[in-house]
Amino acid sequence: MHEFVYALALGWMTLLLGVCVFEVVRAKSELVRVLALDTLALVLVAVLVLYATTEGVSYYLDAALVIALLSFVGTLVASRYHSEGKIF
Repeated sequence: MHEFVYALALGWMTLLLGVCVFEVVRAKSELVRVLALDTLALVLVAVLVLYATTEGVSYYLDAALVIALLSFVGTLVASRYHSEGKIF
């Protein structure tokens, strides 16, 4: 039963990844593109966590943590650059 739930969740997350990639390509505004990239990163983190749970290995969790931190910092930098015109 658990394998079915993991497979269903992984399939759903893969579908969401495709939707996020489509939205990144289709976005006309810079802010919408930043938001879509942030959502893409969060869905990728969820996929890595699901895969780490399924396989029983922890190094995928390390990769998920790095992606989440880089996504957070990137979103902060992009929003600050958009609002003030400078990064620091």
